[in-house]
Amino acid sequence: MTTSLLRVDNLSVVFRRSGRPAVHAVDDVSLTVAAGRTLGLVGESGSGKTTVGRCVVGLQSPTDGDLFLDGRSLGHKRTRADHRLIQMVFQDPTSSLDPRQRVIDAVGEPLRVQQGAGRRLAREKAREMLREVGLTDALVDRFAHQLSGGQRQRVVIARTMILRPRLTVCDEPVSALDVSVQAQVVNLLAELQEQSGVGYLFIAHDLAVVRHIAHDVAVMHLGRVVESGPAEDVYNNPHHPYTLALMSAVLTTEPDGRGEQRIVLDGEMPSPSNPPEGCSFHTRCFRYEKLGRPGRCRQEVPASISLPKEQRHKVACHFPTEVSVNPSGRRTC
Repeated sequence: MTTSLLRVDNLSVVFRRSGRPAVHAVDDVSLTVAAGRTLGLVGESGSGKTTVGRCVVGLQSPTDGDLFLDGRSLGHKRTRADHRLIQMVFQDPTSSLDPRQRVIDAVGEPLRVQQGAGRRLAREKAREMLREVGLTDALVDRFAHQLSGGQRQRVVIARTMILRPRLTVCDEPVSALDVSVQAQVVNLLAELQEQSGVGYLFIAHDLAVVRHIAHDVAVMHLGRVVESGPAEDVYNNPHHPYTLALMSAVLTTEPDGRGEQRIVLDGEMPSPSNPPEGCSFHTRCFRYEKLGRPGRCRQEVPASISLPKEQRHKVACHFPTEVSVNPSGRRTC
């Protein structure tokens, strides 16, 4: 049995702008992250992934909904202890580090701020943490600009993990790195999780990376979760048309013919300031077209339902079992 660490209940975020339509960045999202496990949050740019992550760490106040850590509501005002227990690894390691600080001081700073540690103790603990993430003592007195991209991200991870958080939000932590370095950083995160039992909310658009590290996956489209469940179930048996399209875009070296059935969606994702009525995906949905454009898709927002025999695998689609509908009639590449 896994222990529920983070629970997000009916989270919504609306950005209101004077004289302009409101932007519904996140709409009624519910998620669970278990202790010692990773939830991969995936979707294309503008789907609301990062906004969810910012709400979790307290950088963004939700318009509606609640967040719970170990069953305790976090509310709208976080304590210092809350910030210690929930940390974040940002996408760009360069902008995450103070260019005037040496590496060892940057990593030790959270101990001085959160726990009142002296400079000497903070530097000792920082040196130990830097070794833990694979950086040698020769690098600890350098500045961020003197390190490679992969080394900088290791410094950011060390600074995050030095407080031994219960939950870490990883917002596109490897997208700015070379492919070979990406694998090293993902493996490092997995090792740290195994050692400490930290839970990860791993936000990414690269489904191959998410598959490597995530135990569970939630797919977002236009602010809503359209499919969620154990990673193997979602990857091996996707049911939502949007998930099918995302999975078909993953590059593979396996000669199984998946690349020949690449689904290319028509048009761009609708604007969150003017979302379509009913299912938010129906304007680009190949299943909607194949089924003769059912009125239900245009008029009703689909509820998230559990699939038969797969209770943890949920899909927000009016016709989730119509997996036999062949998308190859759409344009392929």
